[in-house]
Amino acid sequence: MDIPIYYDYATALQNAVSPGSLKPRDNLTTQYYIRYLLKRAMSVFEFENIPENWDENYFRYVLWCRGFCAVIENPKVGVIPQMGLLGGFNIYYTPTWITIACAALPEITGRYWLNEVYNINEHPDIKGTACLVKLQPDYRGLMDVCTITAERLAWMHEALVMNVANSKLAYIIGAGDKGAAETFKAAIDSIQEGNLAVAAGRNLWNKDTGEPLWQGFANNLRANYIATDILENMRSELNDFNNFVGIPSTNYNKKAHMTETEVNANDVETESLSDMMFDSLKAGLDGVNKRYGLNIRVKKRYGEMKEKLAVDGGADNGNVQN
Repeated sequence: MDIPIYYDYATALQNAVSPGSLKPRDNLTTQYYIRYLLKRAMSVFEFENIPENWDENYFRYVLWCRGFCAVIENPKVGVIPQMGLLGGFNIYYTPTWITIACAALPEITGRYWLNEVYNINEHPDIKGTACLVKLQPDYRGLMDVCTITAERLAWMHEALVMNVANSKLAYIIGAGDKGAAETFKAAIDSIQEGNLAVAAGRNLWNKDTGEPLWQGFANNLRANYIATDILENMRSELNDFNNFVGIPSTNYNKKAHMTETEVNANDVETESLSDMMFDSLKAGLDGVNKRYGLNIRVKKRYGEMKEKLAVDGGADNGNVQN
């Protein structure tokens, strides 16, 4: 697990690479988008033949958040996945062991080799051997990608709410005195209630000249309303995230005359990282299956989704040309 540090020190470390004013963390909106994006990323793959004694949600979240998960065997609970901390290195500078700590089952707590060769007499602290399943070759999960994207979406979300709220204001009225101001308030309330006509008292006009005592300020709502642009940017951000993790999507920025080739133009970009993750997961699960006699499989969901996207996208838009 990560080494605990004080919050002020963590802030100093973060600000060394990015200004503090540009890091919208520690708020509910960012956390909402992190959870949402993480589940989108996990949806790319599905597992088959997961043992009944496994908690698949635990297995998924450890893989996608931590980047790796150990699979060990214990006489009491059988073969189970466990989160741990990697350590050691070999001639290729890759980890050689993993430390597991489980408060619910203390007897499995300890260090496990990540290979088949070890001497229990030379290493009495070693509990046994574990198989390691990695999401990516670099032993990292996708929390960094989810967090960075969530921060940008949180900024856009805030701007969207502020712009929509500000767009409700059509006029700012400067009244000559308190009585006129109260009369204006009552008149505006009456208009908002849906009344077709509103009667105003004589105190809203100059008694001598007959000129109105108010001055109006009209906002150019059409020029200041950018909510549609913000929503478009949010869709673009989500589309980039989909491409990154392996969720197929059409090139929606091209509005018309899309050919079937253009609809699927981002296939290579979409599948590049997901193919690497798939190969890494498959290699790890093959090792687990071989050692423990299981038959766990992983497969990508995007194949059927991509075919359906190509068909439905053309049917909906009427722009796909053969």
